[in-house]
Amino acid sequence: MSLGVIPRKTGKESFPIEISAKLFHHFIRGFFDGDGITDIKRRRSGFISSNDMLKDILIKLDNPILTIHKVKRSENIYYFLGGIKFSRVLYDYMYSDANVWLTRKKERLKMICFK
Repeated sequence: MSLGVIPRKTGKESFPIEISAKLFHHFIRGFFDGDGITDIKRRRSGFISSNDMLKDILIKLDNPILTIHKVKRSENIYYFLGGIKFSRVLYDYMYSDANVWLTRKKERLKMICFK
């Protein structure tokens, strides 16, 4: 709990300050495994989290263009979704030198990117 791993955390997340820049993509991959969104039908992907966390993710991915939306009937939960171009950037960023991932999420993102 002292490291921010708490129950019912959605909407309270924040980007860890102590993480090394060379580990950002590993952190984001793990975060995607937990709170990533994959919409195969519409070929888009993104994240659901707190507004601050999503802003930090977009900064790390160098993509300030995507719009963050508030989840209806929620006080502090937000999401963003990007299309094929964003999904390919995300895929390359997260899996370029990875050896651990959630297979289901990787395969769904791959279907969006390379269908």
